[in-house]
Amino acid sequence: MFSLRIIVVTLLSLVVMAPLTLSAAVLQGLYRVEQPEAEDASQDETLSEAAQVMFMRVGGARINTKSGPVADALNEPRELVRRISRREGSMVVEFEPAAVRQVMVRGGMPMLGRSRPGMLVWAVEARTLGDELIGAGSTWGELLQTAAAYRGVALSYPMGDLEDRSRVTEEIVRQGNRGDLLEASERYASEGVLAIAFTANGESTRADWHMWLNDKGYSGKASGDDPAVAADQVMREVAAAAFEQYAVPAVAADELARWTLVVQDVNSIEDYASLQAMLQQLGGQSTPQMLSVDTDKVTVRVDFPGSESQLERMLSLDQRLVRIPAPEPEPVDQGPILLPVPVEQQRSMDAITDEQDNSIATSMDDSHSTTNDRLMESEQAPVNVIPEPVEPDPNTLYYRWR
Repeated sequence: MFSLRIIVVTLLSLVVMAPLTLSAAVLQGLYRVEQPEAEDASQDETLSEAAQVMFMRVGGARINTKSGPVADALNEPRELVRRISRREGSMVVEFEPAAVRQVMVRGGMPMLGRSRPGMLVWAVEARTLGDELIGAGSTWGELLQTAAAYRGVALSYPMGDLEDRSRVTEEIVRQGNRGDLLEASERYASEGVLAIAFTANGESTRADWHMWLNDKGYSGKASGDDPAVAADQVMREVAAAAFEQYAVPAVAADELARWTLVVQDVNSIEDYASLQAMLQQLGGQSTPQMLSVDTDKVTVRVDFPGSESQLERMLSLDQRLVRIPAPEPEPVDQGPILLPVPVEQQRSMDAITDEQDNSIATSMDDSHSTTNDRLMESEQAPVNVIPEPVEPDPNTLYYRWR
């Protein structure tokens, strides 16, 4: 087997910079906002609106934009911007992730980074002849994808093949049948399942939706004269649910909890590159640090602002990581231990000495001393004892890479 350590150390700088194929739950475009430009709006107004959308993506729909650090940042949004461009009546703004995170940290607000729960959407549209399943390439499918990207939702569609259609009917989607939809969704790697039924009411559109994320259910209705408005309302609710379950607190660097991850079956530089890139999306403010590489086992240190359950939930977003039990504690040999003379033995020797008369005691003094020394040496000889096992660090988590 080749030396993974040598390859990792040599190419570590390239790993971070190289484009990688990441998990579907990692939103690469999270910090890019395409904001429509109103005819009567100035460039600064449009930029401020884009910044507000950016903060809602990372800080949730209920983030306070009227006061505090976020309000200050919205007054000077250019300090958050990396690049601005235009496309078809929209301003495309790329924000600097570090600058956005700093604002959140100053306000002590929880946030959600690029790693997000995947949402599998089953959708139907009411037609003249009845409901029809909606695919990714349909008009409604594109509206939902656009709204999902705008709100920071990792949305995906089922393949819609014979297996899907044999399990999920239009009626099942419209009724929001939890059991059938979750069972049909097991073949896809997604944390959440979303069912939407669109109905046209004159010039307006209504969307009835149901969602299940980590065994918690949500439902609601959305409507609007513009179908895009109804789609956006649904995605705002989906984004709020994801934020509720996955957001981690934003804390100062000296308040981060330090965790050690031991990951087995990392067999190539590609595996390590994927692992490193995934760990960078956890929401921490520092880069994961490699501690050691032992053949196919990599030990990495991660500074994470949340609890163990939050860290485990975030790591579970990547289907390639599988949690495994901690290894059995290994005993540490403490060497030979000298045991003292038992009390009963000492009393027995004292009694024998008292029974001898003075002359005998005097003549036997030397021999008694020699015997006592031998007994003491025998009792104090090195004795092998079973060492106490050393428990693993509680801040160490064990995984397998697949």
